[in-house]
Amino acid sequence: MDSKSKYTSLDTSFILRFVLLDNQPQLIRAKEMLINGGEYYVDGVAIMECVYVMTKNGFSRKEMIGDIRDFLLNPSIHYHKDFFDPIFQDYISHPSLSFDDLVLAARVEEKGYTPLYTFDQKFAHQSKVAKLVPTA
Repeated sequence: MDSKSKYTSLDTSFILRFVLLDNQPQLIRAKEMLINGGEYYVDGVAIMECVYVMTKNGFSRKEMIGDIRDFLLNPSIHYHKDFFDPIFQDYISHPSLSFDDLVLAARVEEKGYTPLYTFDQKFAHQSKVAKLVPTA
């Protein structure tokens, strides 16, 4: 670990142990790590992968976001809260949009690389940064 780093990081499999409850030895070890006072960062890619895996495992959007946010609320966990919390809300309130599309829209908006041109009509109509490219 870089001596300048404040945190170490957790990957998707670590988070999924808390959500899926599918591997008790790993879950016990993960809980021990969180209790022992470490500070951990969860990157947005890990959050996106969790959404993907949970979708494939039949979780509803509300369950998914609730479980992920419950994990992220642990005081030992740090993530890009200002970026992801609005996306979590949008994901629940816009059921026809994918989590990936919402992250993409937020990223380009954050960077100022807008509009975001798309051929996806639903996305263009529900996103404030996406703009539909006419085909005719």
